[in-house]
Amino acid sequence: MPVCAVLITEPDGSSVFALDTSQQTDLSTCAYVVQTGSDFTPINFWQNLGPDDALTICTAVALLWAVAWGFRQVGKAINSGDAPGDG
Repeated sequence: MPVCAVLITEPDGSSVFALDTSQQTDLSTCAYVVQTGSDFTPINFWQNLGPDDALTICTAVALLWAVAWGFRQVGKAINSGDAPGDG
């Protein structure tokens, strides 16, 4: 069950969270809400990934690699100093 929490500043300047049991029923007025593990299910992106999604990601990575390789080759050609007519 989610509960409200308040931020308390200690005399040494550090901050700690404390549960505010006075506002447990109205979470809309809370500055901070603390949830337990049973209140939500974590989103695990990799388990929900289908074959089409995996293919899209792999294609994007391969395309990015190819573009970077192309830029590197252009940079090498520019910096090589072998201009036509230098013979």
